[in-house]
Amino acid sequence: MPIFIVGFPRSGTTLAQKLVSQHLALPTLPETHYFEFLTAHEPAGGHLTPAGASALVEQLGAFLKIDTQALRQLLGRDEVPIRALFLQIIAQQIGSQALADKGQWLEKTPGHAEHLERIVQMFPKARFLCMVRNPLHAFASRRELLEPGKGWGEEWKPIEAYCALWAQHVKRMREFAERHPGQLQILRLEDLAADPQNQLARVREFVGPGFANTAAAPLEPGIVQPFETWKRDALKPADPAIADREGKVLLDPFETWRVKTLLREEMSLLGYPVDTEQPEAMDDLHLKLIMSVDWYREQFARRDALMDVKTTRIRGLLNQLAELKPDAVAVAAPRPSAPVAIAAAKPVAEAAAAPKAMPKAADAKAAPVPAKPAAKPVAKPPVKRPASRDDDDDSFPAPRPILLRGISGVNDNASEFLAQAAKAKKPARATDDED
Repeated sequence: MPIFIVGFPRSGTTLAQKLVSQHLALPTLPETHYFEFLTAHEPAGGHLTPAGASALVEQLGAFLKIDTQALRQLLGRDEVPIRALFLQIIAQQIGSQALADKGQWLEKTPGHAEHLERIVQMFPKARFLCMVRNPLHAFASRRELLEPGKGWGEEWKPIEAYCALWAQHVKRMREFAERHPGQLQILRLEDLAADPQNQLARVREFVGPGFANTAAAPLEPGIVQPFETWKRDALKPADPAIADREGKVLLDPFETWRVKTLLREEMSLLGYPVDTEQPEAMDDLHLKLIMSVDWYREQFARRDALMDVKTTRIRGLLNQLAELKPDAVAVAAPRPSAPVAIAAAKPVAEAAAAPKAMPKAADAKAAPVPAKPAAKPVAKPPVKRPASRDDDDDSFPAPRPILLRGISGVNDNASEFLAQAAKAKKPARATDDED
């Protein structure tokens, strides 16, 4: 039963990894990023292709020291099991294949918060610790990483973008906890820094008694890599000043107001104080501009959400197709090919097209000319319209209106918005540069 620590970046996940590993005597390792890169190789049926597995190991080599020669036998299989590959990488980091197979280890990658369902399918008894932090301090910490030499090369984002990511992260954690009761615990950095003993006691009670003095490998085997310069302060002793960023730069008054306004509900649920007093410099014109920006941002968020739904559906169908075995697929009777059908119809066509014998002149005079039958109106064949999702394909249910809530708090109909966008779309004119 392994333990995974996840959380919004700059929320104390490294400090939690250090303290929990020491308290439970569990071996731990640097961030693996395994499940973050896994989806790029389109795993199907719990296996990877040899080429996909080798590419995945090569990507992970930028973050971990991996002995590829030791993985040669596993990577040489026709199908590489995802779980087995992950456990061998864990074993190389903690120095024990037995502990890796038993699940007696602690892994921390903040980005794995987006892949909890895949992880719990692979490790049904796993426990997840989700670190949260006052978003005002988490965002300020990420902004600090934009300075040269301090961060991981993250591009600048407006404060509203951080709010959207944080709200989505908290929502995902709560929904996962509801679907899997007893497997995820939310831990605030402020509480862990101020009272580590009581918080670690909560963690021990949460994970159960199976982790007492199980480590047969060294603790903290360099969980901070040399290139992770932004983690230099993460391994210091727990101190409330760390969580509150005392003596460090905070958000300006406008950004603070925006965070508290957009995340009022989520912050209140997690016990963070919220006062949405408007900055003095704000006027009606600024407020209207902010509302317009929020509206446009919501449209882009809705578009991305609809594309995510479509991508997830397609990936699911591909995975189902990959899991089907050849002997389980019913083969339909072959239809007659076009050449056979044409050959069968050829004698009839030739008989109809053969010229009739011309009658003699006498017979031609005597024979009455048959009256032409009245021309019947030719019925046009019914126009076949292409089958839509609603007509024939049961695998694609009829689309329902989707209501998505953007950070501005306005609920709009996604279907209506897409219809208006399609109606307003016009062919682009060629510019002089294109000519």
